[in-house]
This record gives sequence, C-alpha cells and structure tokens, in this order.
Amino acid sequence: MDDTPAFRRLRELGVEHTEVRHGPVGSVAEAAATRGIEVRDLVKTIVVRRGAGDYVFVLVPGDREFSWPKLRTLLGVSRLSMPDAAEAKQATGYERGTITPFGAAHPWPVLADSSILGRSISMSGGTHGTGVKLQADDVIAALADDNIESRPLWKPMHLQPVFRHLDAYVNGNSERLFANGVSLPSGSALDDAAMERVADRLRAVIGRSR
Repeated sequence: MDDTPAFRRLRELGVEHTEVRHGPVGSVAEAAATRGIEVRDLVKTIVVRRGAGDYVFVLVPGDREFSWPKLRTLLGVSRLSMPDAAEAKQATGYERGTITPFGAAHPWPVLADSSILGRSISMSGGTHGTGVKLQADDVIAALADDNIESRPLWKPMHLQPVFRHLDAYVNGNSERLFANGVSLPSGSALDDAAMERVADRLRAVIGRSR
C-alpha cells in the first residue's frame, strides 16, 4: 500500500479509490492512455497564486483549460499568476506534475470544474508514475454521510412546465449549472457554527484539513 500523503489522506477519509502505477509520461494524453482512460477523465490539479503566500488549487479535466478572467472574477481578485516549480512545491509539498489536493502541505482552497461531477476520474497519486481512480460524486456522498444537505441546483424556470410557454433568453449557462451544480445549506437559520461545520467537511472531503 502506498504511503504517500495523498494516499494516507484518502484512507483517512474512507474514500474508495484504486491506485494506478505506470512509468514516466510526457503529457496528459500519454498519462491518460497509460491509465486506460479518456483525456477528459484525467483531472489536472493546478496551483495558482492569488497573492503573496496565498494559493488555490484548480481541478480541470485533461481536455480543458481554465479561463483566467473567469477565475479572477470568481475569486474576486484583479490579478492571478502561476508559481514556478520551486514555489509550487513549497506551497503544496508536491513536485509539479504530481500535485493533488489530497494530503497537500497546506489546506489551500479548491475550485473544481463542475463537469467532473457524475464521472469516474483519475488524479495524481502524489508521486511520479502513480495515479488514483475515484468517483467525483464521492464528494457529494461524503457530505450526505456527515448530515450536510447537498442537491442539484434549482431547475431553471424556463424548463419548468408552468413557464415553458413563455419567452426565454438563454445561453446554456442555467442548464449547465442545473446539470452540474450542487446547493449547500443556506438561510437565516444557519449560524456561524453550522456554516463552519459545512466548510470544514468540504475541506476534508477534498482531501485537506485545517
């Protein structure tokens, strides 16, 4: 059994996973082929600097790239950058090409492309030549096990029968969010302690702790 921080954290969380070992690879496409999966099912973990000593993990399918403008808007910042290899290792504990949020050296926030939900994915195992296969939806299952409600976003109004006869101006975003989004607990009855419990569980599910 591999004893890297990534696999130790997965075992602590009780997340069902399969370890994959292979030789050196030179690209995402080569790694996917070696693991016997499609490129889109190999999820890259990218570390992004949002300030001095402040980073975020971004999980992106192997066949996609994230949008810098959208990421800046989402994080509410005007500037983001990529750390060099040495800085990335210092921030995460992993060498570039092996980075994963599981067992990272620091609990940096994680942003994930919603398209990974509902699929079996493969991520880095924390060392060169290793990977891990797991279900992206295990995140949702772990939330439910901890008595934290999670569900799809509300169905867009133009898809609801009572409104189908009305004009709608759409661009596909609402359908995409309904298909891939998840609602978490909210409302005026949710106190600070409850919100912190939800946040703590989310951090744990994605393989990080305070």
